[in-house]
This record gives sequence, C-alpha cells and structure tokens, in this order.
Amino acid sequence: MFRHRAHSYTMQVLVNRGQPANEVWYWAAEQVTLYSKTGVVRHTFSNGLGKIRYANPLTTMPITLRGTPVTAVSLPPRVSAIAASALQACGLLAQVEWPFANISSIGTQAFYQCASLDLPEIPAATCGNNIFNGCSVLSLTTLPTTLTSIPPGMFRYCYRLKVDTIPATVSTIGNFAFESCTSLTSMTFLGTPESISSSAFRSCSNLTTIRVPWSEGAVYGAPWSANAATISYNYTPS
Repeated sequence: MFRHRAHSYTMQVLVNRGQPANEVWYWAAEQVTLYSKTGVVRHTFSNGLGKIRYANPLTTMPITLRGTPVTAVSLPPRVSAIAASALQACGLLAQVEWPFANISSIGTQAFYQCASLDLPEIPAATCGNNIFNGCSVLSLTTLPTTLTSIPPGMFRYCYRLKVDTIPATVSTIGNFAFESCTSLTSMTFLGTPESISSSAFRSCSNLTTIRVPWSEGAVYGAPWSANAATISYNYTPS
C-alpha cells in the first residue's frame, strides 16, 4: 500500500483505475519539479497524487523523476526497462509499483541513493552497476533464482540487506557488490560462479560464514574481503 499523510492508495485501486500506458503516477507532499520534460505533454497534481502524461506509451521508465521528493511511484503496464539513473537520489522514495514480470533491464544507478526504498523482491532483470547502491533500508531477503550476474556495487551500503543465498544461476559477482552490507551474517552459494571480485564482501563485518559447493582454490580471491568469515568448502545443502 502507498501511503501519503491522510491519503492511502492500494495497488488494487491502481488496477481498477486503469493507469494508462503513457502515464507515470507518483505520490508526494506537493507537485514536484521534473528533472527532465522530454516526451512529457501534461503534468497534473491533486490530493497528493501526481500524474505525468507522455506523448507515447512508455516501454522504458525515463529520468523524468530523478532527484525529486516523491514517496512512491507507479509505472505503466508496458514498461520493461528502467533507464540509467531513472530514480536516482529520490531520497524519500519508499515504494515502487511496476509491471514486475515484464521488467527485463534495470540501468546503471537506477535507484542509486534511494535511502528510503524497501522492496520485497526484485525482478530477474539484466542489471547495470550500482543500481541499489546507497539504498540503506533495503531489507531484501532473497534474489531471483534466474539472476545471472550481481554487478559492481549492486547492493553497496545496503545496511539492512538480509540475502543469505546466491542462486546457482549467478556467474559473476562484481567489485564491491555487497560492500558494507552489515546485516549479512551468512552466505550460501548454490552454484559455482566463474568469478567473484576480491572486494565483493568488503566491510561486511558480521558475515562470519560462507558455504560454497566447490573445493578450495576453485574460485579465485577467497574470502573476497569477507575477512571475518569462515569458508565451508564442498558444501552440499541439505
């Protein structure tokens, strides 16, 4: 549920209203100043709800709302991609309603420094670097089981992140991917990545256990800056 002061809007209400394919909706204390007006033909605001209308249906969420004080955003039904920096530095953004199953690409720094953002899950999309870097209250517990890569800085400074399993589909983990994720206490790999950056778990001070299904030395760089961790090799999940 989206909440703004005395007003509340449920996702079911959004469905019933039939959000048009050429409109992005947002919630805020007042009408925001758009970062970019490219493609925008109308911008209205009433009772805590803003509506941005574009000339054509959207398949990619643009940078229109970058750096604005929105508290929630609803994307139209045809969106399949989030542009680089689309919602970067929206520090009050707490919730995003998107056509989850459609999302196939999330651009670099799309949600960078969205310090109020918390999501119950993320799409199995191709991800750019640093997409959730600085999302300090993101408390995600699981990753998509078809995720293929965890790019550099993806969860950097996500202090409340609680992910404890890396899916078998993940082939690479980039530089500083989990840096300073201080809520991590254990991590279990279900497959054997081709590469893990030597800085992947830098400053994860409470990460004390890493379980992996490969033999020692099979993946270069251990313990990948998780200096407090004990690694259990040849681990087989029960």
